[in-house]
Amino acid sequence: MSRTIRDDLHLHVNHFTIESYLYYDHKQQPISFTYWVRKSLRKIDREKFLFTDEKYFELDDPFDCSSDRVYAASWQEADEHGRIRPTAKFSQRILIWLGTSKNGLTARIIFELGDTLTHKNYNEAFFWHAQVDDQRLLGDDFIYQHDNARSHTHKDSLA
Repeated sequence: MSRTIRDDLHLHVNHFTIESYLYYDHKQQPISFTYWVRKSLRKIDREKFLFTDEKYFELDDPFDCSSDRVYAASWQEADEHGRIRPTAKFSQRILIWLGTSKNGLTARIIFELGDTLTHKNYNEAFFWHAQVDDQRLLGDDFIYQHDNARSHTHKDSLA
């Protein structure tokens, strides 16, 4: 049957790709911000932005059930060749923070294994670290730009 579908009908197997659904507003916000910056700020002020973000990296090997396969004549033979692969329910991950500006990159912050970003460690580590790197890259006068992560918008972080 698969040979008929492939050779006679010229159809091929395509796997689904899952991606986040973006609403119209999600796409418009960065464009609106860009227009606002170009209209409202002088060119010299636009060069003072420091953009920061953080990213979690998974340390466990990802498993893809659609492409990780073992070909064998029986279940027992497949088990001998690694059909069963134990994994942790929640994989370990590491958090890395980095900032960028017109003049270069900040030094990165690598958190301890399993740490998550909270407003407390954001305020303790990032603000001190960002001020030192910002002054090195941009001087005393700069604009700190971050996304709307919960730790960034917490009342203590905003204060």
